[in-house]
Amino acid sequence: MSRIGYRDHVGAAQMAAQQLQLPHALRLIRVANAAVYQCGPVALRITVEPSDRSARLHRLLSLAGLAVPAVLDTLAVSDLHITVLEWVDSDPCATPDWFGAGRQVRALHRLLPPDLGDIPAPLWFSSRLAKARRRLAAVRGGSLAEAAAEVIESHLNRAAADQTRRPVQPSTVLHADLHSGNLRQGSAGPRVLDLDSVSTGPAVWDHGPLLLEERHFGTPRSTYDKFAEGYGANLRDSWCLEPALQLRALACTVWVHTLAPTVQVLEQRRTRTAYWTDADTTPWSGVGQMTGDPSAPRAAGPAPDRSERGLGAVERTDRPSVLEVLGPPC
Repeated sequence: MSRIGYRDHVGAAQMAAQQLQLPHALRLIRVANAAVYQCGPVALRITVEPSDRSARLHRLLSLAGLAVPAVLDTLAVSDLHITVLEWVDSDPCATPDWFGAGRQVRALHRLLPPDLGDIPAPLWFSSRLAKARRRLAAVRGGSLAEAAAEVIESHLNRAAADQTRRPVQPSTVLHADLHSGNLRQGSAGPRVLDLDSVSTGPAVWDHGPLLLEERHFGTPRSTYDKFAEGYGANLRDSWCLEPALQLRALACTVWVHTLAPTVQVLEQRRTRTAYWTDADTTPWSGVGQMTGDPSAPRAAGPAPDRSERGLGAVERTDRPSVLEVLGPPC
């Protein structure tokens, strides 16, 4: 998925909020493959890909037993696409229910690839590997020194070769990015966010994100153990998981070199790259662009002139308005 220009997603969010008649301030939550804004009772998820896939996945996975935000509307602003979702408030006093999340993922894994119909969902390992290689080529010799790029490339090749030696396992539908940032503990229990990475592959690959956090980010061991208890199987030592863990860690390393060089990003470039080049085991941490940190760019002030952005009119589906569905703000 292509990244979105900052001016473009700010303007798209402002135009969508105006079109939906939402009397709330916009708050930028995160920018990655999608830009996500909170606007009162809704979340605006802005991507360059048609929002139809996102909306259909939310509905299908909800029926499968995954507690995901409800889809309220879909919009298009020029070449950007917006999925309007229910905003899920987190309970700051609640402990994340990883046992409940594990139960939900087990329910999700009852879906087989044919159940997706014509919704695109690539095989996770091969698509993730291809994306990591494209990003590596883009940053090589720039934010990532050539010598470090060669080391990372060799690790990518080793992970790919290692995967071919693993026994073939049945494929299921995967969330494929279930880390702690994509679980929100609401008043009604755990809610799973971010379906951008939904793909197919062996069920064990959905255990990778939490184990990666444990290995590189210092997440307590108990987090995955609770998830595994709810899931009904602890796959921490699965022989089939290691190539996927290696690929995920390598992809995280390359990805951070594609971000704007804030203080947090520069530190994470150094730390993550050193893990591969110098065997540095310093714990990794998140970066502002992903967490909505105040130091990251914000949608503050007036929007840039429309003529500079080249944004067209907002197009929308013929559905009840968001406020008709949710009711007026309190």
